[in-house]
Amino acid sequence: ASELSSGINAEYGGAGHFFSIMLFVVLSLALVAGSSCQTSYYNYGTDYPMEMIPSAQSVVSGMLEGFDLETTKLGLDMISGEICNKPSKCSQNMFYPCECAKSFNKFDSGKEECKMLPCTIITAVRDNIDYLYEDLSNAETYEDIVFAMRNILNDIVEGGICPCAKDLFKAIGGCMKAPVLSEMVDVRAYNKIMKSPPVKKIWRDLQRPMCDCGLIDMTAMYGIARMMDQTRAANGTCLDKTDFITGVMADAMEMEGPSAFRDFVDNVASAFWCVDEEECREVMNEEFNNCCTRGFLKVFNKKNVRGVMKSGMLRGMLGYMVEDVDMKMIEKMFGQVIMSLKPELVCPEDGIYGEYISQCDENMEM
Repeated sequence: ASELSSGINAEYGGAGHFFSIMLFVVLSLALVAGSSCQTSYYNYGTDYPMEMIPSAQSVVSGMLEGFDLETTKLGLDMISGEICNKPSKCSQNMFYPCECAKSFNKFDSGKEECKMLPCTIITAVRDNIDYLYEDLSNAETYEDIVFAMRNILNDIVEGGICPCAKDLFKAIGGCMKAPVLSEMVDVRAYNKIMKSPPVKKIWRDLQRPMCDCGLIDMTAMYGIARMMDQTRAANGTCLDKTDFITGVMADAMEMEGPSAFRDFVDNVASAFWCVDEEECREVMNEEFNNCCTRGFLKVFNKKNVRGVMKSGMLRGMLGYMVEDVDMKMIEKMFGQVIMSLKPELVCPEDGIYGEYISQCDENMEM
């Protein structure tokens, strides 16, 4: 067995290999959507990267289709007028029901600004909507799209949610008691989930990378965007994953049976991380294996995953979709996903990937 297999077996009890290219989820969806039924996966001509990933402009056009900026701004002004001017008053309306006003006014985070969190969020959207619309309209690349979202995400997450993260879900739960919301949400089920020890621990653990790094850096959104841009351009740079994607698609078409699948995912993991050029390994390390992304992955550790599985809530949610859910297998598979996103296990002979691991781990524990 490979070093990756050994690491997975030691951490999660030895399951069959499972690799999910989490970093490529957007690209994978784009690949499926962009490939027509008439186009063979084996027809890798010069236009293949263009077919594989839709242009950033076409994605933006779809996002903004039917969007009216002025109408949206009027709506935001109405909502902010209700939320920001009368934060402690009750009014049964769809914007800020009585229950929401009471719940946030009792916010016990010890910070006055947390009582105004709904106002902070709606103001962040209103203040950034013009810039967001302009930047998205002018976006030519996926990196441009991520860049367009930076300010609104920073204002909402770092300026609003992070200072008030401790009791956020409690305040939201009180808000959901409003009739207009309780008709759409099972309040009792929501409170049961959010008050469960595993979810509370995961939320606590998530706050460190999210608030120290920001949502964009924590989830490697810039790296994913650059990878999509360079793959679409097929420019031969380190983040051009044309050969990787075409190889994966070809192997997937020939895959049959569990043993073939195990070999397939081993090959996928190795092809993604274990590139030949030292310069490219450094780029991959910088984009996808930095302290922020590793901090995010640490949230999904063995203890947290098992806590969620044992709580029974995931079983209840999956029960609506799948009968006879094998929770042990799901736990092992999820564990393998996280382990497979750690290149020091996939490419153990490569010192570059492990060079900053201890430093990152120490920083996240401080």
